[in-house]
Amino acid sequence: MNRLHQMSALKAGQGLSLYLKSRGQTEARVRQSGLDWTLYQPSAMFGEGDGLVGRFARLLRQLPVLPLARARARLAPTWVGDVADAIARCVRTPALGRQRCFELYGPDVFSLGEIVHLIRTASGYRTPILALPDGLGRLQAQLAELLPGKPFSLDNFRSLRTDSVGKHDGYAVLGITPQGFVPWLPRLLAGSIRQRRLSAARSLRR
Repeated sequence: MNRLHQMSALKAGQGLSLYLKSRGQTEARVRQSGLDWTLYQPSAMFGEGDGLVGRFARLLRQLPVLPLARARARLAPTWVGDVADAIARCVRTPALGRQRCFELYGPDVFSLGEIVHLIRTASGYRTPILALPDGLGRLQAQLAELLPGKPFSLDNFRSLRTDSVGKHDGYAVLGITPQGFVPWLPRLLAGSIRQRRLSAARSLRR
């Protein structure tokens, strides 16, 4: 029998975020579809070219001060390769994940502020990080929505009001030992470090 493998999000259907709300609505449709299904609920994912480490590394490089909304929001970042492994195992062994939902989260829980400080330390930047109260964080999100590329949005702000931390270890069920966030940082930041060195070399030649 064919199966629908649905990528969702940890805490789907919870909180005020439209993104999480839509994920919850999608899950409900999948569960009620009559199809054979498996749901995957990852926390914030990290990997090469991601929107977590890469985004904050760019902001730390570009800004004189990094104002940070919802710095106390809690996340358990998970490596994208572990998420892919979880899906692959369920595809290879159909009985493993039939009519099941897997929460996929990393072994360590950090606040968003801690994550950004770890990125700053690993990248060698000294950019001050300023944690914002929620009123200013909301204003920052509203203004950032108007910028090219929309680096931060009001719905991102709403999402961060719901901690992305799980309770039921889907990796353990699947026999996967998830990789930690910190050991990956040097590799994920290598591109930005290399780019800095190239830029410095070019400036010397001018």
